[in-house]
Amino acid sequence: MKKKFSRAKLLKWLKSAAGITLLSISFGNSVSIVVSNTTSPRFVAQAMEKRLDAFPKGTYIVKYERSSEDEEQEDIPYSKTVWAMAFDANLARGGKILNLSMMIAELGDFDYVVSSNDNRGAYQLTSILVKQPEDPLELESLLITLNKHASFVSVEDGSGEMSNVNSFINGKKFT
Repeated sequence: MKKKFSRAKLLKWLKSAAGITLLSISFGNSVSIVVSNTTSPRFVAQAMEKRLDAFPKGTYIVKYERSSEDEEQEDIPYSKTVWAMAFDANLARGGKILNLSMMIAELGDFDYVVSSNDNRGAYQLTSILVKQPEDPLELESLLITLNKHASFVSVEDGSGEMSNVNSFINGKKFT
């Protein structure tokens, strides 16, 4: 099924959606897109609430399917996210930097939402919200992947702030 929403109506719908599996969310212009590796409407709603500025105003098209009665709706138990910024760039002499593309390729085991994908031709800069794993080993694996490719990473620690305690710049602890 397909539905069209404004940004505000999409957020409201995602919060109340039950018994559905998200297939895709796309934005109705050529500048920004939404890429998601999660089927959970609640996780996408949380990503939107945390970074509403990264979801431009406009029309969103949602493709989804109803979950069957026998299928249990997975309710992702999360309370925290990890936020990162990464980019791809085309260099003047023909080379490429593919930090963003490689990072997304390596995040296949994690639930994430790329909330804005600003492609200027020469570079593509984006922010990504990833569900913070509860298992410390999985969190360490996630941070290794993000710090390998992202310019900035911040781990939500309950303080509500980005600080030198919970942030990394170019893979190194922010000091």
